Amino acid sequence: MANSHNKLLKFAAKNAAGQLLAGFAKNTRNCPLAERYVPASRGGRRSNLKVYWNDEGRGIESSEAYEADINQVLEILSEELHGVEGNFLGLIDGNDNTMQFYFCEGVPDEVEDAGHLEIVDVDFPCPEKGGSFVKRIKIDDISEYIKKAFKVGANYSNYDGSFIKW
Repeated sequence: MANSHNKLLKFAAKNAAGQLLAGFAKNTRNCPLAERYVPASRGGRRSNLKVYWNDEGRGIESSEAYEADINQVLEILSEELHGVEGNFLGLIDGNDNTMQFYFCEGVPDEVEDAGHLEIVDVDFPCPEKGGSFVKRIKIDDISEYIKKAFKVGANYSNYDGSFIKW
């Protein structure tokens, strides 16, 4: 009986934490779709990546990053993030490694399919080294990097890039 009671208490604590985080996501500033982006549930494959982004001042700050599964991150990429210079999306893995996708240039108005444009820097900040590993990629490549991050994490050693001192 005590063992069943302990399991029930653990489940209730996890469920309460999930509800608290979901409530936080719903109340995030200036984000009309935030209620869709709630933490991954315990039921299936759990993500250990946190997400944050900025789209012309709207989004989630890195200090407020929250857990999301791959589908939620890809939805943020397609629904929230526009190809405007300065916009970015970041992922933080369970070891506090960060990868960021930063639009170095905006998508020109006359371009209908911008996937081929090489205007995004994938950036792996390394404060302990005083710089970042960076690689310029095409817009179409962002989703492949995201998928890889969910498999191997966001450590720069798993990706190509050149070190740039800050």
